[in-house]
Amino acid sequence: MPSQTTAHRQLADLRSRIDPPINRWRRRLWTIPAWLAAWFVSVPLTPVALPILATMDLLRGQTSIPLARAWLMLVCYLTCEVFGIVASAALWLFVPADNRLAAYAALQRAWSNALFTSLRSLFSITLTVDGLEQAQTGPYVLCVRHASTADTLLAAYLIANRTRLLLRYVLKVELLVDPCLDIVGGILPNAFVQRGGRDRDGDLQAITALGTDLSAGEGALIFPEGTRVSESKRQRYLERLRVDAPDRYQRLSNLQSTLPPRPGGVLTLLRQTDCDVVFLAHRGFENTTRFSSLTNGSLVGSRIDIRIWRCARSEIPLEDDERLAWLDQQWLEVDRWVTNPGSGSDAGEP
Repeated sequence: MPSQTTAHRQLADLRSRIDPPINRWRRRLWTIPAWLAAWFVSVPLTPVALPILATMDLLRGQTSIPLARAWLMLVCYLTCEVFGIVASAALWLFVPADNRLAAYAALQRAWSNALFTSLRSLFSITLTVDGLEQAQTGPYVLCVRHASTADTLLAAYLIANRTRLLLRYVLKVELLVDPCLDIVGGILPNAFVQRGGRDRDGDLQAITALGTDLSAGEGALIFPEGTRVSESKRQRYLERLRVDAPDRYQRLSNLQSTLPPRPGGVLTLLRQTDCDVVFLAHRGFENTTRFSSLTNGSLVGSRIDIRIWRCARSEIPLEDDERLAWLDQQWLEVDRWVTNPGSGSDAGEP
């Protein structure tokens, strides 16, 4: 893995413009102490908190004790954060500059693997995956359905951590409140974009940089929907399409489980790259859009089904209008599969 790519340098320059170092360090002066303090408080409280929370669960008829599980998940998350903060500082001090990108990529893999493994174990989540072999080798653009905060870890857990593929993420800038994503995510080649298109030109520049010089050991990950799905959002987005883009509305009006894909980021990546596109669809996280899903028992014992398929570059049209129609058709397949649980093919535990 190269120490620094063209994309890495361009993204670093762009980030310095939208998130100047002075703002970055001002933010870290409160986020890092806050996360450390939360960890130092929560760990010694755990022996007291667990029996209390378990009793509360049983009194409200929740025999799966979700409150107790949620507390342990919080402690695991904060532990991963503390480990990541300390490890990132150590890597910066002791790893030569030429080797830092690989070192931070390994740290990201360890962090994401620990988080998702904790979530999966604590809430007894079962995974079934069909098509994992489609994502074994890069380069490619990875389009992931977005239904929950938890699904942001799926690609890392299933793909990056198993293949050591370096995934370059398109992430919302609000996630910089997480110290590990702020520090490690900023060192690795990721694009942090504004919610709601507040800086559309800057966001598209960052996504363009993200797709620059993708190697066989890399992929560019984007959530085409741009935000977590909900029924109100789907109706609002479809109504907007009905007024602004009648052709797309006709294609996508029957969506039942997903949002219409936002074309800007995906089309920008397709213009910038000359590689395949991989789609990652999943179902089972639909009831985990809020923190309450961790505490009300709806996540305990969940089954998460994942389907992955790959489209060769030769199958993708060259013109933007045709590419957009192609993207919509692929997304209709995502929606069809998510909506119809009986539509999956052979899948196995990863």
